[in-house]
Amino acid sequence: MCDRVGIGAVWVDDSAPPGLPPLDAWTALAMLAPVTTRVRLGAMLLAGRRPAPLLAAMAATLGTLAGDRVEVSLLGLPEAPVRPYADAFLAASGEQGRPTVAVEVGDPEKLDRESLDWLVAVADDMLVTATDVDRVAEAARELRAACALAGREPESLGVAVRLPVSVGRTATEARARWDAEPAFAELGPPEQAGVYGTLEQCHERVIAFAHAGVTDVRCVLPNAADIHDVIAQVTAMTVGTVDKLAPGAPRSPAPPPPEGWGGRPRFPGGSPPPATGGAPGR
Repeated sequence: MCDRVGIGAVWVDDSAPPGLPPLDAWTALAMLAPVTTRVRLGAMLLAGRRPAPLLAAMAATLGTLAGDRVEVSLLGLPEAPVRPYADAFLAASGEQGRPTVAVEVGDPEKLDRESLDWLVAVADDMLVTATDVDRVAEAARELRAACALAGREPESLGVAVRLPVSVGRTATEARARWDAEPAFAELGPPEQAGVYGTLEQCHERVIAFAHAGVTDVRCVLPNAADIHDVIAQVTAMTVGTVDKLAPGAPRSPAPPPPEGWGGRPRFPGGSPPPATGGAPGR
């Protein structure tokens, strides 16, 4: 369905939250590759779970099956820092057959200059992690500014964010979907933790991300019985191509209402008739 309705990429995350069995991203993506033709196939992988040369070979094999639609995001752990693992993965991948690579950066304010120079040199995209959705746009702006200082054109850098999404025709429907998803239970208030609310509210949030420089919103969807309806609403809240949105530019004004909007005038003469009435009788 995602392939048909215009979703840009399908991501499989093998960093399962506590209490859930780990998901093997490559098995899932290998099943998707032959039944899709357009959608990009992405794996979000914990550093150190697989040997880096083995991961490079797996990515190359999947790229052959999927026709160069593979993306890899590398996530760090305290016991397995992402930088040495990413270096080993990229060295084993080589230039030919290398997938699009994103690296988790966490909070841009905590990046020192050496780390930033390394990221600018190796990453196609950077994955921002934020526990407060209001911080996402600010982090994207900081990241673009830092990359410009490091000598890389901000337009050449993809900025991705991974957020839970619960969208509904009403706020009540969005809340019901959020509350029914166990994976969202520990994330905090939905208004702060994700893209949440009616379709119009979620669309406003995505537009704000795009204006801040976010190029890729990776939506963690609730495992709802009506997931097809959820996906349909997610496609409606997207903004199309970010090539048409200049980061930091002011929002376009709303178009004027159509001529004659609102139906026939209530007072054809242009103003209401004067009030009439007499003094109350005794």
